[in-house]
Amino acid sequence: MITGRDFIITSLQSWDIAIGSNAKDIAKEISRHNRVLYVNTPVYMLNYLMHSQSPDVQRTKTLIKNKKNGLRQITANLWTLDCPFCAFPVNSFPDGFLFDAVNRLNNKRICKHILSAAQELQFTNHILLIDNDIYRSFYAKEFLKPRISIYYRRDNMTSAFWKKHAPRLEPLLCSKSDLVATNSPQLAEAVKSYNSNCHDIGQGVDLESFRDGASYLLPEDMKKIKRPIIGYMGWITSRRLDADLMYEAAKRLLECSMVLVGGEDDYFKSHKLHSLGNVFFLGEKQQAEIAAYMAHFDVCINPQSVNDITIGNYPRKVDEYLALGKPVVATKTKTMEIFNGYVYNCTGANPYAQHWRNTQLKNEKGAWSLPIRIHGKTVYPNYIITLTNYKFLNYMLESHPRLKKFLHYLLIHPYTARPRWWARTFVIPLVIKRGKGSIIRRKARLDIIPSKKITVGVKSIIEDYAIINNGMGDVIIGDYTHVTSRVKLVGPVTLGNYVTLGSNVQVTGLTHNYLDVTCPIAKQGVTPNRTIIEDDVWIGGNSCINQGITIGTHCIVAAGSVVTKSVPPYSVVGGNPARILKLYDFEKQEWIKTSKK
Repeated sequence: MITGRDFIITSLQSWDIAIGSNAKDIAKEISRHNRVLYVNTPVYMLNYLMHSQSPDVQRTKTLIKNKKNGLRQITANLWTLDCPFCAFPVNSFPDGFLFDAVNRLNNKRICKHILSAAQELQFTNHILLIDNDIYRSFYAKEFLKPRISIYYRRDNMTSAFWKKHAPRLEPLLCSKSDLVATNSPQLAEAVKSYNSNCHDIGQGVDLESFRDGASYLLPEDMKKIKRPIIGYMGWITSRRLDADLMYEAAKRLLECSMVLVGGEDDYFKSHKLHSLGNVFFLGEKQQAEIAAYMAHFDVCINPQSVNDITIGNYPRKVDEYLALGKPVVATKTKTMEIFNGYVYNCTGANPYAQHWRNTQLKNEKGAWSLPIRIHGKTVYPNYIITLTNYKFLNYMLESHPRLKKFLHYLLIHPYTARPRWWARTFVIPLVIKRGKGSIIRRKARLDIIPSKKITVGVKSIIEDYAIINNGMGDVIIGDYTHVTSRVKLVGPVTLGNYVTLGSNVQVTGLTHNYLDVTCPIAKQGVTPNRTIIEDDVWIGGNSCINQGITIGTHCIVAAGSVVTKSVPPYSVVGGNPARILKLYDFEKQEWIKTSKK
């Protein structure tokens, strides 16, 4: 950890921006152990003249009028700096000498102002962090002469407004920086050829602001909106969101309300989304209000467009949704693959609508997982842990092997590997977390241990002679799911909503180790690997679902199949090993047979 240093951060995002800002959170986190000067880059002259009512322009006018240097103290170790002047517009210039000359002049004026503030604060030997500001910080390393220069790439700046000059400037900025950091693997991969010292550091979310289980008051403008609510939080802009996709999906779910919270661009303001009676635009909100709105969404969405800007973008709002324990449906991109198994990633209006419908009731605490790496108040998704209601118990057992062995002996018969009669009678009924209206038949065999989780959703049924074993991992059963007679579930296993398992189906989330030929296989233990069956799946009788695979939404598995690899959504599979027999074509709206291989 870096401590006791001085940091200068230049960012495209103003400190006073209404929505959440990754750059601001980084500045706050760094300021816990260091001093930080956060620089609000100046507005361009054209924006100063054409957008006189914007907060940034108003602040600049006040500074110019009062002849102030724009230095403000936020906390004991954190200051912001506004520039009391405008930058010359450069984006309209042709790429080349004229652009470079004027941009260098802008950089020189900004850096001179920064150095003056740094001198006033007695900053020495500072570290420079450039947050995506390619134009106005391109020469910052030369003028500020930092001890270390870091370029933080969290968006693809070679598109949209910056597409004219950024394709040339960004590689140069990367190459002359001492370190390049990104928030997604795709953004890192794109610039590794320019700087070998390039690292994906992930994204962050403040768990103190977004707390699963916390009590958030229902906002006034949501009180009259009927549930279930499908919600989005963030800038509502055509650069990032697919308005047509949202429109088509909302039309298919008129029984649900779509709530969009955030400022709109001109495209969205005139879009036909406003004509739908179940779509509500609530406008821009303050950062402190965001969690309260998200907390009252039944399903959270990120329906982004797939373009040059979003293809490598890491949407931090997904971290915030998950931190609040919400089910999430998002557009499938390469970057979103990190959330596979935790977020419904899909494409097209029909899959979106289907996932919204299937998940609108599934918002049970502890059923959703959050990718985090704890570092102070901010967490980074470099590895995945599952939030459960038994974290403390698991910690105690793993930290005390003798205690674990003793309790295991008390609960589980050493030869039959079944819970003892007293555990079945007095302990297991208390361990099972059951939804309203769920049924577990009296003759169902429940080989349950308290340190692992078992959840049965709303109006789900476990029939007689079914076997449920959570000894090696959690067993999570969704809503309206039917586990028929003689089905065997061996955790870790997750069943979604509206899943039906025919008789004698086996679903396992583990495999037996066998590699050591000098030791009996029975003594080599097992390796757990979660098996996931998504919503609206029908599995025919006598089928076997192997460990570690995922069966997608609205799939049918023919009777007697042996499924050895993951199955894509909206497909029919069968055979040993199972292969895809049919796929649903959303354009033709019919099931299409696949060719035999």
